[in-house]
Amino acid sequence: LEGMHPETLARLAKALGKARKFDERAALLVAVPGTDSVYLPEGSKLEEETILKAIGQVTGKTGTGDQAMMTEMETLTVPLRSLQLRNCGHSFNDKTAIALSEDVPALEVLELGGCYKLGDLALSKLLGGCKVLEELILSCDCRLGKTGIESIRGVHTLRSLSLLDCTHLTDSDILLFVGSQGSSSSSSSSSSSSSSSSDAPKRHLPLLEHISLQGLVEVTEKSVVPLVEYFGPRLRGLNLC
Repeated sequence: LEGMHPETLARLAKALGKARKFDERAALLVAVPGTDSVYLPEGSKLEEETILKAIGQVTGKTGTGDQAMMTEMETLTVPLRSLQLRNCGHSFNDKTAIALSEDVPALEVLELGGCYKLGDLALSKLLGGCKVLEELILSCDCRLGKTGIESIRGVHTLRSLSLLDCTHLTDSDILLFVGSQGSSSSSSSSSSSSSSSSDAPKRHLPLLEHISLQGLVEVTEKSVVPLVEYFGPRLRGLNLC
C-alpha cells in the first residue's frame, strides 16, 4: 500500500470497519510509512499497543526492529498532520495520550472518539504538544471537564471544534470557553471604556470559526448566547442539532 493516497487509505480503512474486520492486522495495514495521516475508524477491537504501533509506523518511531531499519523508515516518513481515532475508548487512555504528546507538533487535525478512559490532565498534555492544530473533534468524551476545556481554550490555532455527544457538559462548562469576558456585556462595556486596550484580557481561540455542540442536551441559551456574542462575526458555523 506504499504510495497510496491518504484518502484512498481512509476509504479502505472505513470499508474494513464497516465489514467489522478492523483488527490489529488491518490497523497496521493502513498505517503506511510515508503518509502524513493515521485514520483508524473502528478502535473497539484494538489494544493500546496497536494504536501506538500504527502511529509509530507513520512517524518512524516503531520501537521494534534494528536501528538500520528504523533509520530507513525515518527517511520515508513525514510529520504527522492528521490523527483520527474513532470508537477508541478501549484502546486510548492517559498513558497513550502522554506517549503521543511528543509526536504531534505538526498535527493539524485531531479526532478522538469515545475516549472514556482519557482524563483531562493527559488531554492537556497531548494538546500542549500541538503547535498548529486547526481541527479538534472530541466526540462522546465522557470525562471531559474544566481542566480539559481550559486546555482546549489554550489552542490558539484552532479553527474548528466539535464536542459531539459529550452529553454530560452543561452551560457552566460551555461558558468556560468565553472565560470571564462572555457573561456580562453591559458591565464590561462600561468598564472597558475606562481601561486601556493593553489591559484587555487576551481573547480565547482567536481563530475559531466552527463549533459543534450537537447532542449536548443540557446546554441551553444561557451559554449559547454568550458564546455567540463572544466569538461574534468570526463564528461561521454553530451546530446545535
